[in-house]
Amino acid sequence: MDYLIDTQILIWSLVSPDKLSATGRRALQEGTIYVSVVSLLEIAIKQKVNKLPDLPVTTDELVEQLKRDGFDLLPLSIRHIARYNDIRLLLATALAERVPLISADEHFSYYTDQVTIVW
Repeated sequence: MDYLIDTQILIWSLVSPDKLSATGRRALQEGTIYVSVVSLLEIAIKQKVNKLPDLPVTTDELVEQLKRDGFDLLPLSIRHIARYNDIRLLLATALAERVPLISADEHFSYYTDQVTIVW
């Protein structure tokens, strides 16, 4: 199954895998996992303000690591923005791509009638 991983789950998978739920961990191991470039931007911003001291890699190094680990990068497209401009961009991406979103974000529970949230 294909999944989109949200930024927090991506960070946990890289630096604190023990924080992953059993369901989330299983999805990461068994599925095709897409990482939105939006997550790369969010990580870069967090690094710039020193909120990710446990992830001291450049964006280029992170992309290479993600590729080595079997993640697929998902570019941002106009349809991700245009169709769902009233909700968070990662959720909009999951909706546009019709893939479940691996996320621990409780705010996404409001959208479970539109997208499957795996956690």
